[in-house]
Amino acid sequence: MITLFRTIRCWQLKTKWKLILWRFWDQQAAAVIRDPAALEKKLTDSLAALIHEANAETPEG
Repeated sequence: MITLFRTIRCWQLKTKWKLILWRFWDQQAAAVIRDPAALEKKLTDSLAALIHEANAETPEG
């Protein structure tokens, strides 16, 4: 009986975490849909920083 209880409890916790992750992704998607320009700006800034750092690390010559 304890094993059955543990199995059910593990299933409940797994389902809970899946729902939490889905809610997080849904909130992120809703934020992107509301303001896609903000996401584009963040991605552009991050990409520019990565390119700048990669060029700084490359030896010249």
